[in-house]
Amino acid sequence: MLFIPKPTVSSYGFSLAVGLLGAVVILTPGALGQAKASSAATARLTYQRGQEALRKGDLASARADFEEAVRHLPTHAEAQAALGWVLAQQGELAPAVTHLRLALRLRPDFVAARLDLASILLQQGNPTEAESEARIAVKGSPANADAHRALGRMLSQRNSQAEAATELQRAVDLAPQRADLRDDLGSVFAQQSQLAKAEAAFAEALGLQPGLASAHFHLGVLRSQQHQLEDAASELRKATELSPTDAASHYYLAEVLNAQSKNAEALQELHTTASLKPGWFEAQIALGLACQRAGEAECAVAAFQEAVKLKPSDPEAINDLGLALIQ
Repeated sequence: MLFIPKPTVSSYGFSLAVGLLGAVVILTPGALGQAKASSAATARLTYQRGQEALRKGDLASARADFEEAVRHLPTHAEAQAALGWVLAQQGELAPAVTHLRLALRLRPDFVAARLDLASILLQQGNPTEAESEARIAVKGSPANADAHRALGRMLSQRNSQAEAATELQRAVDLAPQRADLRDDLGSVFAQQSQLAKAEAAFAEALGLQPGLASAHFHLGVLRSQQHQLEDAASELRKATELSPTDAASHYYLAEVLNAQSKNAEALQELHTTASLKPGWFEAQIALGLACQRAGEAECAVAAFQEAVKLKPSDPEAINDLGLALIQ
């Protein structure tokens, strides 16, 4: 909207200034206040509509609503944060960071926005800054389980497992009925080779939430490391059934099936893995080798070619492709 000074005020609270620029609506202070109130009301309504779209899983509509909300009311911190979250889900990380930072300038104590920002920064390859944001969240909200969880996960990723376990244990203590927190804690125990503690944490998680795919996955990997192959296969199958689009579950199930000499089933799981995550180098190599064992030369060549595309200078992939081509 273009505002022109020195209007002639009408009885309706606005006037028309006609000149070289043409006819333009001019708002008096009273009318401007009403317009602002109307914009704020519109922003709140569109934000609520966006939240409803999110509940339905409609990211495109949610994004449009949140964009409209922040246009009407740029100081709506929740709308800014929600727009940032949706953009991140759509892979637009840089603008997502911009909106989340704006939300935090408007509301520095907005823990959820800060944790979303930390997660995105980690995805962008900024682990130090991500950890800093998580620590700010923990310091500002020490009773927030998700803040401790986020910090624990980040510490685990940089291999500070003892400190990570402390943060995740604090998260569990704050929210003892949350299965996902116990699952995360179990993963850290496993990385510390505290297998009994890890097993107990996964069992507790599944006791609270039997359908938690990640806990079945982690327990299956643990059973595989303990060479309990039947139990490992059972847990990993449950993980693939509960979360069929999780490539890692199919990949590790294939490893267990191979160890059981169930090569045909393993090959099928590797095909599924590669289709779900074609950019996974190790999965393409494993698929190529499985295809070779099955006598499927074309399948092997295709998998190794994909591996070479992903890592053109990798000697293993080049050698495997060469051997597959001459077979």
